[in-house]
Amino acid sequence: MLGVKTPEQAAVYGGQAGQLFDPCYHQPCDRVGGLNRTALAENAPAMAWVLAALATDGALGRSRPAGR
Repeated sequence: MLGVKTPEQAAVYGGQAGQLFDPCYHQPCDRVGGLNRTALAENAPAMAWVLAALATDGALGRSRPAGR
């Protein structure tokens, strides 16, 4: 995610205002070690559900034809 952290965001989430959210985003310094493993573990079930829904239905929220 590209973007610059505001003073309000720095106050809530930490870090330094005026700096990029992730200075290593898509750069050579972007590594797996920078992942928030807690956030990944909490969101993995939702990501798996979406992937399964797309794989089986083709699109989320699409109505299935009768008899399917």
